[in-house]
Amino acid sequence: MASFSLTDKEFGLLQLSIEVLQQKIAALGLNLIVEKDFEKLITTLRANKAGVINPSIDPRRHAIGPEDFWLNLVDQHGRTVACIAARIYETDNFTDLVVSGQLFDRNGLQAFVGDERIEVLETSRRIKGKVNYAAGLWVHNSWRRKGLSLILPYLSRSLAIRNYGADYSCGYHLSSLALSRLPIDIYGYAHQELSYKGYYPPANGYEEMHLGYVDIEESLDRIRTLPEHEIYPIPMSRTPDLKIIDPLPMVVTA
Repeated sequence: MASFSLTDKEFGLLQLSIEVLQQKIAALGLNLIVEKDFEKLITTLRANKAGVINPSIDPRRHAIGPEDFWLNLVDQHGRTVACIAARIYETDNFTDLVVSGQLFDRNGLQAFVGDERIEVLETSRRIKGKVNYAAGLWVHNSWRRKGLSLILPYLSRSLAIRNYGADYSCGYHLSSLALSRLPIDIYGYAHQELSYKGYYPPANGYEEMHLGYVDIEESLDRIRTLPEHEIYPIPMSRTPDLKIIDPLPMVVTA
């Protein structure tokens, strides 16, 4: 269970962010679909030559859980132009999932890297509880520089917090991306630390991957400052005449 209890005001902020980000997507002429079929996600990424595909979203390596989902943005012709996935874990220490290899393959580290050696560094803060692990962020070349690389991480994070009580959100980034500051400045992470050193099969070589992460309070703070974002400012106000349908309705249990 999540360890952080939202106030009514904080829940309202999350709900507002979900609606506002959907408005931005609609204003671009795109449709948002929340998907559960991860085979479809992998097929879509490969068909679009999306580059290094995160093994954590591959259903051949994992049993995809009922809380896992991915956001599919499609154009007027039904073609996927951007996506991001969310895997929801519950753990006492996220680093344990990396050390054991369970983050990469349900059969463990040996199944992922074979006899290769890797070094996993403990994060300065313990990432625990319900953890939203983001992966598979991709935007088609013709749709870049329109804010989708900000909208998708923020939207999936808000949904993971609202629907599943995610205490933390995090994601691995190859060294080239980590050095660009995109994970902090655009994706909305509060921290970024070197976490994985060694052979990384999807990249077919040595990699130094950084883990970006943000806790729930920091996530809320970043939503509050979206109107002042330096590159893609997003006003936190609803468009009255635009009807928004909840993309991932909450299931209320007795």
